[in-house]
Amino acid sequence: MHNSLEIPHLLERRKILYEQLLKNADQQVGLLNQLEDDEFRTAYTRAATEWKVLVQELEAVQFQLGEREVPDSKLHDSSLLPILEEIHLRLGQIQSRISSEQAALQTDQTEVRNQHKILNAYYGVANRDLTALYFDEKK
Repeated sequence: MHNSLEIPHLLERRKILYEQLLKNADQQVGLLNQLEDDEFRTAYTRAATEWKVLVQELEAVQFQLGEREVPDSKLHDSSLLPILEEIHLRLGQIQSRISSEQAALQTDQTEVRNQHKILNAYYGVANRDLTALYFDEKK
């Protein structure tokens, strides 16, 4: 009897966790839209950490549900489908935005590297303190 009382609670907890994942994904998308903000990295790291905690909690609930004899009709809750679809959509947006930012950063990094090479090649900035010493061997 104890198990049958826990099942509705676990199912409700699972739904709440999925809703929290959706809110977290929305938060991450919002943070990606504020990339110029100085506090972005800290806020995004916090959101990503929260995501991991929510996923761990969700996995624990799923495990508990798996240990009980829960009818498939209750496990496959159709009200979760719109939430899961929205989470999937947000994750796609996050991945796309991060990929485009990564590409831009790679381009910027290449430009800086090339500028550094040119500066060293023409002006010898990196070699200011170096003096070439040559020793000839007499035969």
